[in-house]
Amino acid sequence: MSSPIARLGSKSFGSEAEPTVVDVNGDDADTVLDALSSDTARALYCEINEEPAPPSVLARRLDSSVQNVHYHLSNLESAGLVQVVGSDYSEKGNEMDVYGVAADPIVLAADASEEERSTLRRLLADWATGVATIGLVSVAIQLLTTRLVGGGSGVFEPASPGLPEDAVLPWLAEAVAAPGLLFFVGGVAVLTAAILAETVRE
Repeated sequence: MSSPIARLGSKSFGSEAEPTVVDVNGDDADTVLDALSSDTARALYCEINEEPAPPSVLARRLDSSVQNVHYHLSNLESAGLVQVVGSDYSEKGNEMDVYGVAADPIVLAADASEEERSTLRRLLADWATGVATIGLVSVAIQLLTTRLVGGGSGVFEPASPGLPEDAVLPWLAEAVAAPGLLFFVGGVAVLTAAILAETVRE
């Protein structure tokens, strides 16, 4: 029997994973929410989302027992929230399963039809792709301007004498000296506004 997440969305792992939309009024939501009902399960899911790892490593990170981690992993895997994404070897040479998230991100929506879930998945994927693109362009802009002006914020040093450390002027100078950051913040704001506008139109 397939898991809720496998039925509703992509099971691909990593940065290319499609967002999964779960209808909170559907039966699948019960399975997903039950699997995440405890603090330990949520902490475990966050750890796996941060960096895939075998149960023994996850137990050390959470300061928990391996048995407890296995229990919650079983529930999370049954709900389709995590999956085995590889293998590793212990210090004793034993092969261990490495767990990673099965869908990223997971979005809860009320009374969502399949068409609405598909639209929401597409918009979230577009937003994530846009943010990644803006981030890369921002880094390129920052590197380019740093090379052109020779050292980034150092061009504004030394700071004006007599100004307190929390003065607005040095902060503005630092911000102007980081055009990549300004581009990223502005770009994400514009992208988010555009996605929200498209959501309203849909």
